[in-house]
Amino acid sequence: MLESIQTVSTNTPGVIVNADKTLEISDEDSLMMIDEGAFTIEVSFDIGEYMTDSNGQKQEIPKSR
Repeated sequence: MLESIQTVSTNTPGVIVNADKTLEISDEDSLMMIDEGAFTIEVSFDIGEYMTDSNGQKQEIPKSR
């Protein structure tokens, strides 16, 4: 999902958004939480930019199921 978004950022400690839009998690506490199934992350991006097609037209956000 993240590869089609222009700018991605996060303020989660120990998490870096790489240039290729992959997330690098290095914080020991975060890694432990992943192991325990309790890790959460906050990622920010411009939803309007994400929902704009190649012609510059805004698309509706699809309903979740």
